Amino acid sequence: MTSWRSVRGHIDIFDPQLTTVERIAEFFADQQILGRGQAVDGGYEFEVAISGRRRRVAMLDDAGTVIRGLSVSDLLVEMQEKLRKVAVELDGEVVHGPLDIGAVDVEADIDDDPAEQDNENQDLDFGVFGAKFPEFDEGPMMLLTDMAISEVPSMASAQQAPIMVSKLGNLRVLTSEYSLASYRKVFPRPNYVMAFAVNIHGQFHPTLLVRRDNVRLVWDWTGELPIFRWIEDGSIAHEFVTDELGAGAIARLATADIVNVTFHDMRRALLVEPQAAVRTLVRVLGLPRELADALNSEGSLSNIPAAKLISPTDWSFEDVLAWELAGEGILEPSMMKVLSTIYLDRPWLVAIGSAAQSALAGALIATAFHRQRRGIGGRTLGVIGAGVLVSAFTRIGTTTYVRDILDRKQPDIETWRNMRNWQG
Repeated sequence: MTSWRSVRGHIDIFDPQLTTVERIAEFFADQQILGRGQAVDGGYEFEVAISGRRRRVAMLDDAGTVIRGLSVSDLLVEMQEKLRKVAVELDGEVVHGPLDIGAVDVEADIDDDPAEQDNENQDLDFGVFGAKFPEFDEGPMMLLTDMAISEVPSMASAQQAPIMVSKLGNLRVLTSEYSLASYRKVFPRPNYVMAFAVNIHGQFHPTLLVRRDNVRLVWDWTGELPIFRWIEDGSIAHEFVTDELGAGAIARLATADIVNVTFHDMRRALLVEPQAAVRTLVRVLGLPRELADALNSEGSLSNIPAAKLISPTDWSFEDVLAWELAGEGILEPSMMKVLSTIYLDRPWLVAIGSAAQSALAGALIATAFHRQRRGIGGRTLGVIGAGVLVSAFTRIGTTTYVRDILDRKQPDIETWRNMRNWQG
């Protein structure tokens, strides 16, 4: 099955007498390109679907089947030749009249503005396709991600604000009264992120970002572009555009990792009025209304049920180690289960190993001492014996240290494990 990616484009019209909006619409119809678009001041905004490394655009063939047609580069050449006095930008490539005035490498997702390049976060999403990262600068925010809970305390410490964490299937739901954009500094970075902010620049402007693997899309509840006029209602082309572009593109990417949310429910949630965005999105995700209250600044984080509060002071090496050993960290749970079995569930294995090491160390040191008395020389053997003895004592000390950490964190770990999962 072909995987499609939504991309936005813009056409600047330099000579309205030569190139009209109607002529642009005719071009898309003649080429049978599937997409959305509308006239804007001085130009035309449009959205199409592309696929593959060659970024081939979704089109209809003569049989009415959706195919991967022209590449982005070839499409721009066609537009350059047939629309004439226009500048066209699509997925980082730009053509202007008969001349190519430059192209941005789509593998890099780098802004040409030097001021943007100086931003400390500019390189954090290197290699990500799609929309630019929104300015999640302040105000309440919710984050759905495959991040491990062991990584959350460092985020709370970085932003110096508490974070409430809930479960949604295999994902974590992070809610805060402040921006959670610091997730971009977490390493390893999450593969899936749904970030939702209520305010942008201090103004009510609900904005949703979805990033999955290397694709990033943004939605702000301002609505979809109209479907190209040549596409008939109820047709295969109309169904494709509805599902793969506009709100459909966001909904498809968002629901790929959420089991209990359907594509159609998510798409409808993206098409409500902005004032209803917060409560509708939270309800569709199956999360409690108290979470929506917190995002709307109508309730506190502490009111959110089935959630764990992580404070800025919760970060420490011991806390991270405890969560890792409990299988709630970035390391594979199977690996941590082996370590836990050896060091905690079966400490006698460690004791036997340490005893054997100690016996070996004693024999080596005794032999070295005997050789030294006879003048044969045993300094190297003595150093090895001392090293083996230190290793034996260290192993016993490590077991004691790990057990002490887990004993102190066990109540928190058990509370988290028994906490309600909102997917269920």
